[in-house]
Amino acid sequence: DEVFQILHLGEKLVGLIEASNSSGRMSDRVGALCIRALMEAGDETVIPLIKAILANGGRQTAQAAIVAWDYFVNDEFGNSIVSQISEPFVVSWERRREVGGLCYARSCQKIELNYCTFEDDLGVLPDATSCTEFIISEPQELYSLSGVSSLKNLKTLKIYNASTDQGFEDLSHCSQLESVEFVNCSGLQNLKFCMKLKNLKELKATGCFNLESIDGIQHPTGLSEVSLMGAYGIRDWDCLNSVRHNMDLLCEDPSHVEDKLSEEARTYVFGM
Repeated sequence: DEVFQILHLGEKLVGLIEASNSSGRMSDRVGALCIRALMEAGDETVIPLIKAILANGGRQTAQAAIVAWDYFVNDEFGNSIVSQISEPFVVSWERRREVGGLCYARSCQKIELNYCTFEDDLGVLPDATSCTEFIISEPQELYSLSGVSSLKNLKTLKIYNASTDQGFEDLSHCSQLESVEFVNCSGLQNLKFCMKLKNLKELKATGCFNLESIDGIQHPTGLSEVSLMGAYGIRDWDCLNSVRHNMDLLCEDPSHVEDKLSEEARTYVFGM
């Protein structure tokens, strides 16, 4: 493995990196390999070296720095390295007990967090205009979605197995959203946030048994696919009278909604 060949250089590695980097002779590929070697062999004292390599590197170097982020989970690495990356990258974390470092991921294009622990809300999200996809699964101690609007150009949001019951209104500020999916989200009670999502095309609320009102889905005129399977708590379907566009609606019992559909809309209702 090339990384371990570099590691055999020992103390000479630092000097070679400094010389190559200062002369501009280090290629993107070599820069990535050196970052991986520093990650394997070093401690926090190598962070300035990684920063220097990153300054002259490209996509491969940037991706290597993101991998190294898992080894240097601290504010110094986030602030001096991650926040300086201009190449688009993906953040994929699992079982992190501290996600505050997300604030430095300003150039990320996708964030995926599985079984991670939050501090009440999504205030840790970066002010990232490049992030278009956000996925959360089994979040711990996430009580509010407040802060999600920091992802100004978010197009896809997926939340799985969450008890979060506040801050859904913040989604109304994510005006570029095209697809929203909730699966087994017991805190979801209404869909009012849909009212201002003019670009919304797909909405799924599966297994959200506390969902009581769907008022809001009649407003996005491009909303063509709606799935409400397992949402047994819905009692009021009257807003479907206001739907004036084509829509495929999947629900448990079509008989509950067939007499609510407007004559102008071609709405197709499916059930299991």
